[in-house]
Amino acid sequence: MSEQLDFAACREGLSGKWSLETVAGVVAAYPPHGVFHPQFARVAVDEALTGLQERGQPSPAEWLLARVRAYAASGKGKGPYAGRIETWMRGHGFDASPAAWDDPKPKGGSGGNTPGTGGTGALARAKADREAADSAWAGRDVAKELDRIKGGAKRH
Repeated sequence: MSEQLDFAACREGLSGKWSLETVAGVVAAYPPHGVFHPQFARVAVDEALTGLQERGQPSPAEWLLARVRAYAASGKGKGPYAGRIETWMRGHGFDASPAAWDDPKPKGGSGGNTPGTGGTGALARAKADREAADSAWAGRDVAKELDRIKGGAKRH
């Protein structure tokens, strides 16, 4: 038995195992602020669907669409840190517990896009670094410190 390929999907750079309509439907269900390049998003969804089929997931297209819709309705999906769809698909974000999607704050990587990795995100780290630097200068006389630094540079 040979597989029937969707030639429109093949022209888009997809495997052809999934119709372009199916793949585009999953992309459309993802939070829009996480889709920057629709072509790359479609490829990532196609790869995810193929992987789900290979691991024996019954009805992978319907299952993935339901998971994407649940993610889009969650706190993280509605928040500003939904992350790129490519990262979410390739990182198997669809396998995460829906409870992990309720917190709209970033939880991973440098930008907080990787689900469940436990990082604080670059923005939060930069803010913490600035607060630490500000507290290090708290209570100091800035003019005296600058004079000390300038004077120390002249002596060397």
